[in-house]
Amino acid sequence: MISCVAGGYMIWKLKPSAKMLSVGLVVLETITAVGFFLLMIPRCTNLEMTNYGINDEGLILENACNLNCNCSQTAFTPVCGPDGKTLYFSPCHAGCSSSLNETFTNCSCVFDSTGLQRDYVTEGFCVIEDCWSQTLAYIITLPILEIIVSVLKVAYTMILLRSVHPEDKSVALGTFEAIICIFGFIPYPIVFGALVDSACLVWEKSCGGTGNCWFYDVPKFNYLLHGASGLFSILSAVSLLGIYFLSGRVGNLYEEDDEPDTNDGVKQKEAEAKKSRRESNSSTKL
Repeated sequence: MISCVAGGYMIWKLKPSAKMLSVGLVVLETITAVGFFLLMIPRCTNLEMTNYGINDEGLILENACNLNCNCSQTAFTPVCGPDGKTLYFSPCHAGCSSSLNETFTNCSCVFDSTGLQRDYVTEGFCVIEDCWSQTLAYIITLPILEIIVSVLKVAYTMILLRSVHPEDKSVALGTFEAIICIFGFIPYPIVFGALVDSACLVWEKSCGGTGNCWFYDVPKFNYLLHGASGLFSILSAVSLLGIYFLSGRVGNLYEEDDEPDTNDGVKQKEAEAKKSRRESNSSTKL
């Protein structure tokens, strides 16, 4: 909001031409695309879940050591191995048969890095290294990108309204909003939802159906989410090049529209009606 208001004020004060505004739009979209690709860089240590292969449904969590445990994927209750790095979907998947406070023991699926069997896991995720610097970099960069891309939002509407006849403005705005809904607001949840789902490794399984995703392939999630956003920004910049090449046809963005005065039209019709009545009365008298 602040970015849009500031950008509108700058346009009002500087009054750039349509060609200059279109150049600015192309540059800002390009910067945004580069920014999304840079957002792939900050990352934390990726937690890997113990598995025994992968199939069409994701990770295979059952093996000979826990096959007879009848483990469920209805609820995600992660536990961490004794090495502090090995993550299991649940105590059941770790093959544990007893518990003591936050520790589960007698675990048949737990092995250390040397291959020796260990018999306990602790409740919760494994503690990863400090990731504050990467998180802070991401938190700062993303709003900056949003501010940059929103500076010239006003320019879209200005160029649109100056590209049509004054009497066609309402139709142009309505068509513009309809196109945004058809090609933007409606497809984007489907597209990004499919991208997010494709990065899922472990799905909730309940009552014979599939529910929410419990565990993601985080690097893949990162590349798909930011890569797709960067790609769409590039496509936006390419489409804005068309506006740049056609912007020479747009006149002065800041002159008043030469719209007919509707009051004058009403007065003219009233005058014609009075003249017609006078002529009618004159003919009647004759």
